Amino acid sequence: MDVTRKDGTTALMAASASDHYHGVELLLKYGASPNLQDAQGNTALMYACDGGYTEVVGLLMHYGASPDVQNGSGATALMWASYHAHTQVVQLLIDSGANPEA
Repeated sequence: MDVTRKDGTTALMAASASDHYHGVELLLKYGASPNLQDAQGNTALMYACDGGYTEVVGLLMHYGASPDVQNGSGATALMWASYHAHTQVVQLLIDSGANPEA
């Protein structure tokens, strides 16, 4: 069960946004959902892409995070990574099947 705050954020989102690889891994192993969205539609993957945290992005993808989910503004994780010029994350997402047209 994922516990969310009033704004819809989860512990997984917070750990992903802070590059806490081992925390993300632990949460995912115990069933945290990588595709939950906060009140703005952002996912843990989007937060990790925003920070350029390549290892966390890879871990989230391994546990089924969808790179093509759109937030309330229509942005995807690939867009977040591209916007901040995180080239390794962009490449990882594309190699993992992210749709650049999404």
